[in-house]
Amino acid sequence: MILNFDRAFISREPDFKINDELIARIARSYRLAKCNVNGLSLLYEVGNEWTPIYRRYMPRFIVALNDEKNIGNLRRLLENFFREDFSTGLHGLHFEMVDRYMTEGRSISPDDAVAYETAVLAELDLLLKSIPDLDLKLTRMPIIGNPYGFEIGEKFFYNLGFIYFARKISMLLRNPTAHIVELGGGYGGLPVALRAAMPGMRYIDFDLPEVLAIASFFTFSAYPEARIGLYGEVDIAKDEINNYDFIFMPNWEITRLCDNWADMCFNSYSLAEMEPRQIVNYVEHLCRLASRYFMHVNHVTRCKFSADLFPIDYEKFELLHRAPAMWGKSSVRNNFVDEHEFVYVAR
Repeated sequence: MILNFDRAFISREPDFKINDELIARIARSYRLAKCNVNGLSLLYEVGNEWTPIYRRYMPRFIVALNDEKNIGNLRRLLENFFREDFSTGLHGLHFEMVDRYMTEGRSISPDDAVAYETAVLAELDLLLKSIPDLDLKLTRMPIIGNPYGFEIGEKFFYNLGFIYFARKISMLLRNPTAHIVELGGGYGGLPVALRAAMPGMRYIDFDLPEVLAIASFFTFSAYPEARIGLYGEVDIAKDEINNYDFIFMPNWEITRLCDNWADMCFNSYSLAEMEPRQIVNYVEHLCRLASRYFMHVNHVTRCKFSADLFPIDYEKFELLHRAPAMWGKSSVRNNFVDEHEFVYVAR
C-alpha cells in the first residue's frame, strides 16, 4: 500500500453540487431555529470550550446564513468548508490548520508536512488494525467542502475515524435499518459513513444550529437522493420521522423525541467539553432515547466532568466496553491519552 501526500492540500472540485434551493432550505431552517432560541433553557446554549470558538470564528458564516439575498456567498463558504475559519474545531490537527496548511501564497513548512503525514499514518494503522477485513478499494469518501487528504492509488481519503465509528456501530447493531441518534454530529462525517455501512438506517443529529447547517450541506451533497428533513420541515414528535433517512435538529429538540426511538445513541468528543449541568441533561436524554446501546468517546481527566462520572441510567444499561480512544493520537499531536471510548448495552 503506497500513500501519496504530494497532492494532500490541493484544491478539489466537489463530486456533486447541490442546487440553490437546497442551500436556501438549509439557511431557512437555520434562521427559524435562531428565531426560536430565545427563552430556551441555558442547558442548550453554546458553552464552555465552544464559546470562544464561536465568538472568534463563526461570525462571517452566520452573516452568510442570514443573508437571504445572497445564496452564492453561503454556497462559496460551504463548498470551501475545510479551508474556511468557521470550520475551526471541527477537523484538523489543531486550530491553526487552515492558516498553516491551506493559506494561499504560504508554503507548508517541512515540520508541518511531517506532522500531517505522521498523524495520517497513525490513524491508517489504527483503522486497519481495528477493522482487519476493511477493503479500502471499496471505501467511498465523497469530495465535499474542498477537503484535504491523501491518496492510495487513484483513491482519495480523509478523516478515517468516521469509517471506524460507522463500522463499529454497524457491527454492534447488526441491523442495516437501525435507528441512530447522534448528539453533536459536527460537519456530518458520521452520517455519510453510516449510510455506506448501513444503507437502510435512519439517523437524527442534534446540534447547534450553525453546525447543523454544515452537516446538512455535507449530507445533501453526499446523498442528494436521500430523504433529508430539517428543522421546521418535520415534527420529530410524530411518526413522520420514520419517512426520512436523515434528520437534522437543533439541540433543544432532543426533548421531543420519544423514548427508545434509537437503537443506538452516539456522541464523540463534545459531551465532556460542556458545562456539567449540560452534560447531565444530555446524558439523561441519550439514555432515555437509546433502546439497545449508548456509545460515546470523551475526556476522563482534562475536563470539568469526567466521562467516568456521567450519570448513566444503570438500571437500563451496563458498561460493556471502556478503552482508550487512539484517534488523533500520534507522536506529533496530543499523544496524551485522555479520551476513552465507552459502550453501554441495555440490560
